[in-house]
Amino acid sequence: MGVSKEYRNELVQSVISKLKLLGLSEKTIGFFMRAYHVNVPIYFFIIMMYGSFVMNIGLIAFLLCALASFIAFDGCILSRIESELDHDDITVVDPMLELAGIEKTHKNRIHISYFIAGMYLVMSFLIFWVRFKDDVVGVSNVIVGDIVVGDIVVGDIVVGDIVNNVKASE
Repeated sequence: MGVSKEYRNELVQSVISKLKLLGLSEKTIGFFMRAYHVNVPIYFFIIMMYGSFVMNIGLIAFLLCALASFIAFDGCILSRIESELDHDDITVVDPMLELAGIEKTHKNRIHISYFIAGMYLVMSFLIFWVRFKDDVVGVSNVIVGDIVVGDIVVGDIVVGDIVNNVKASE
């Protein structure tokens, strides 16, 4: 399952060639990518805690796409790019492996990454649920169009609306 190693390697090399256009050394680009890679999950949690409903939906969509990418590429594409650039065989999950006394192999990195990703997604969905459950639970009927026979409207096409956002002002 997933993309071929050849395609994955071509993608990595393509991204690296574009990053080199920045005029920075490979080591510096690799360092900045690793810093981004380590910090973004923290920033995402802050946004989940304080961001809008739409921002949270966007973050969850991004997280699901990142997970799909991880599965398709048999690992994190960012980690592969980082390793190619700074020539270090270290990933963001290596400290967890060391703390657990587990050997740093590709297979172990994948397993702990799935565990971390699962926990991160569960926490993300919980935060989303706690913050926005009233906006999500009240979904029921919204009219998106009319059913017309000839010139006569005979019914409505109903999909779902967010009832809790409608305040009783009457």
